[in-house]
Amino acid sequence: MKLRLPNPFDRRPSLIRTLLPGFDSIYYLFWYPDVRAAGQDPLRHYLHQGWKEGRDPSAGFSTAGYLAANPDVAASGHNPLVHFINSGFAEGRTGYLKDPAAPAPRPNHTAEPMKLLAAPSA
Repeated sequence: MKLRLPNPFDRRPSLIRTLLPGFDSIYYLFWYPDVRAAGQDPLRHYLHQGWKEGRDPSAGFSTAGYLAANPDVAASGHNPLVHFINSGFAEGRTGYLKDPAAPAPRPNHTAEPMKLLAAPSA
């Protein structure tokens, strides 16, 4: 079964998140405070814009690394995380792991503290 990109007008982000196991909302909002400040849904941002900006969806997946290691995916214009989940993992594709030798990015400590809210799932 192939994962499909969610409809951008779908107002059920919790449903969408269950479809994309490689995404970490807390990580994304921590490292990209502009998304948090804009009040954007982090998964929607990554699916429709963030990956094009080279942003990573989690600590374990490198958007730029996957596209560099898989030029056919880069040329296709498909979201690299969606490609990896749909077929890349089964095909044994590489490049998605972050370089352990690279220095860790520094968080923006001047940003407002993040507030996490919990809501019951429907």
